[in-house]
Amino acid sequence: MNNLICDLIINQINKAKSDSLAAKNLGHPYLTGKLREIILNTLISPLLNSNFGIGTGKVVDSNGNLSKEIDLCVYSKNLLPAFFFLEKDGFGTFPMESVLKCIEVKSTLDLATLRNAYDNFKFLEDSLLPTSGYHDEHGRPFEHFIIKHKYEVFAFDFSGKRYSPKTILSLYKKIDPNWETDPLICSICILGKGWVMNSASGWWHMPFDENNGIHEEVIGYLCTAIGDLSNTEASRGTPKLGNYLMNVKNMKRP
Repeated sequence: MNNLICDLIINQINKAKSDSLAAKNLGHPYLTGKLREIILNTLISPLLNSNFGIGTGKVVDSNGNLSKEIDLCVYSKNLLPAFFFLEKDGFGTFPMESVLKCIEVKSTLDLATLRNAYDNFKFLEDSLLPTSGYHDEHGRPFEHFIIKHKYEVFAFDFSGKRYSPKTILSLYKKIDPNWETDPLICSICILGKGWVMNSASGWWHMPFDENNGIHEEVIGYLCTAIGDLSNTEASRGTPKLGNYLMNVKNMKRP
């Protein structure tokens, strides 16, 4: 472990925590947007290399289907471009083939806010379809394996009287019938409480280190959130922009 880099990350996490508390205490009129901005600018953006971008908006597929608004989408700049992306506002429309991660940001996690995140993600999962990124010598697409984008939740607080990973999973299993073997939401991080994540070997938990005041839960969340982006991107092949812009059925030989 590099103590210098780790200390810098911890300072950023502490800044995110103090900024979120300030926004809540001041009754910020656009609290959700402010919290998104804190996560984006303080925690995730500084860790992304130039291959990846992040913004708020909707996911779109080549058939014109749109998701509900997603708080934060991490996307690949190497695959397809974000459409109508406003750098200043961080708002855009993201082609499904480029989306690598969807994150819902909550001021407080409870059953209602967790269900809201799940419903937004489920709508996207059920309503949109990606195009193939692999094609034969004649340019015809064929099916191939892809790593799906991940669905995650980041919350700044927890509404329950006592936090425990079992409490979080008991809430989640009320929402997702596949919570244990194939959960839609694979990562839930609560600042100052803990982080639960699902892997091939099941659910794991990283608690906030109360004795030393170190946000191990956020560090763990960020490491996995950023660490799997390259593999997910590589599985997508080379999707074609023409699927979004051209009516290929009208193309004929002269």
